[in-house]
Amino acid sequence: MSPARNSAPLLDAGVRLDALPLAGRRLAVAATKEQCAAIAERLGILSVDRLEAELLARPIKGGIEVGGSLDAEVTQECVVSFEPVPERIAEKPFRLFLSGVSGEPEHNAGAEVFVDLDGADPPDYFEGPEADLSEWLIETLALALNPYPRKPGAEIDPDYRDGEDDKDSPFKALKDLKPTKP
Repeated sequence: MSPARNSAPLLDAGVRLDALPLAGRRLAVAATKEQCAAIAERLGILSVDRLEAELLARPIKGGIEVGGSLDAEVTQECVVSFEPVPERIAEKPFRLFLSGVSGEPEHNAGAEVFVDLDGADPPDYFEGPEADLSEWLIETLALALNPYPRKPGAEIDPDYRDGEDDKDSPFKALKDLKPTKP
């Protein structure tokens, strides 16, 4: 899902570390119609009708701490009927952004790596004096989407069969190859 390295960000959500007051800075991000269309295309959904974020960026040692709210209205395709399904997204994202190259620890071959699934997300890294929060906001939206949107009342046809009983089913052919017990 990563864009090309030198491409322009889809949203205007940059924060300069060298111009950030100690108390922090509030950012209001609102996607235009064109940006919403580009985000919808990138995420493979029917539409992003609204995307807004209210963020507070505060300096920390070596980086920026960002938190706030993301609100969006999107439309996806129903997994049963393929009809449009509107959805409202309301998230409270939080992330640390550190200046410098990725702090991925070096591991020796065969070394054990501990992953704390309940712990905080690892920080993101940025180069230069400015952190672009656009990708983080789009990632937050993508992770909040319903993976199986279903229109209310949409049901699978009860006469639908998965093919197991069909004489042309590949599974029937495999079953026929299985030796019978004497």
